Amino acid sequence: MQLKLGQNVCSSDGADVGHVSGFMLDFSTRHVERVIVRAGVSLIHDRLVARAQVSAVQPDETIILSIPVAEVLKLPEFLNEEFAAATPEDFGGVPNELGGGFGAPSGDFGDRDEPFGYRGGDPFFVSGPVVPPQIEIESSVPERDIVLKSGTTVIARDGKTLGRVEKLGYGSDGEIEEIVVKTGHLRHHELTVPNRSIDTVGSNHIRLNITTDEMRRSHSST
Repeated sequence: MQLKLGQNVCSSDGADVGHVSGFMLDFSTRHVERVIVRAGVSLIHDRLVARAQVSAVQPDETIILSIPVAEVLKLPEFLNEEFAAATPEDFGGVPNELGGGFGAPSGDFGDRDEPFGYRGGDPFFVSGPVVPPQIEIESSVPERDIVLKSGTTVIARDGKTLGRVEKLGYGSDGEIEEIVVKTGHLRHHELTVPNRSIDTVGSNHIRLNITTDEMRRSHSST
């Protein structure tokens, strides 16, 4: 079965439940385990559809699931967000009391002879924390699983970027049979890469075991 990013998805009872926004692969086997289906515009929900729940693809390329919309709405949601966690040190530059100036040492308004409590020897502004905030990741994805999305690039053995993942073909057991790469910026082309030409698979990059020239020659001969 070959699925495409952006492809429409319908439930078994005919409801439009969204479109394909990604694929989740098992790290150890590189087999497709789940399809990520996105619904909504302002309020977005990414749901994890098991491979076995993908029933068929219609001639118009609409994906049909084997479960009704009521069951789709109960599926677990895909969550993979990065956020900065605040620490007590992040608030170290904020005075506990009203200080003499913006960021000046805390306390009273200073000497009565000093207007607004600002002393010429003190810095008027103080810099913020120099240590970058700690980034935490909240995710519903097992740490070692791979998520292929529209931003996943495909890189040849010579280090050149061919393009981005567009489609993914897999067998009944979920093993990747081929990936289709969208190339170019203004004029797009599609390159089909068989499984034997794939070296490593990661969420950000797929690396091939053939060079760009070898890839072009294989397509020119077909």
